[in-house]
Amino acid sequence: MARHFLLPVSATVFAMGTFLLLDVMRDTRHPVSSSEFETLVLSFLHYGFMFLTVALAVQWAVYVAWVLVTQAQHLERLKQYYASTEGMELRWVSVLACALGIYVLQHLIGQIMVLQGRQDFVGPLFDGFLVLVVIFALALWSLRPSPDLDNATGILAEIETPKDKKYEKSALDSSQSERIARKLVRAMEEDCLYRDPNLTLSMLAQHVGVSLNYVSQTLNQNLGQSFFEFVNSWRIREAMPLVEKGEATVLAIAYEVGFNSRSSFYSAFKRETGQTPTSYKSGSARP
Repeated sequence: MARHFLLPVSATVFAMGTFLLLDVMRDTRHPVSSSEFETLVLSFLHYGFMFLTVALAVQWAVYVAWVLVTQAQHLERLKQYYASTEGMELRWVSVLACALGIYVLQHLIGQIMVLQGRQDFVGPLFDGFLVLVVIFALALWSLRPSPDLDNATGILAEIETPKDKKYEKSALDSSQSERIARKLVRAMEEDCLYRDPNLTLSMLAQHVGVSLNYVSQTLNQNLGQSFFEFVNSWRIREAMPLVEKGEATVLAIAYEVGFNSRSSFYSAFKRETGQTPTSYKSGSARP
């Protein structure tokens, strides 16, 4: 972890050195003969601090990109095991990362304005706004129930994804994979397992009597879908005629087919049909 603090500590040292030297130079009792040397040192500290602040902004930008990429990878891993991921997506981390990214951009713009001899009036106000965003994000998501991330991390570590080389050593052949695929489709078509909002990959594997990794491999390689996509496609398949009829509300339909929120239903419906439920219903109602 020490390398992550190298730039912040260096910038702190340069800042403290600048302030201390300024205090010394303000002291009229200090010998005037050393003023030129002090001015040179002060210039070094000043420009060194400015360079380090820009380097810090670049470091923060790297962290923002790192967090967002890691979050995307985390979500893809969740979709290999969970049919509903809303409670485990850690969106507040992405919100904080985006807030930091905006701050980095504003900070760089402010530094450029200072170098051009102009005053940055927006910076202080923007800093206060970003503090409010951070407090809001932390307060909002602290009220949400804590996801079982330890359990999820342990389970996801045992599941291979399509990009893993472990599939190359798998004993699952094409004929076995086809039989498993038929079992999975039958579990959805006849047993309607997708209606369970808490359905997981292990529950599906136990239902069809196949190992967890074989089910995951069949979904990814044979059916070309993650567990999340496979289950939600069946949910939307049942929801489409219900939306066309218009006898129930969108939220009621979402709960009936296995979704646990309106937003996740809307996202899945648009992903499968290319339309929102409202526009789909309107298009179906036309003669």
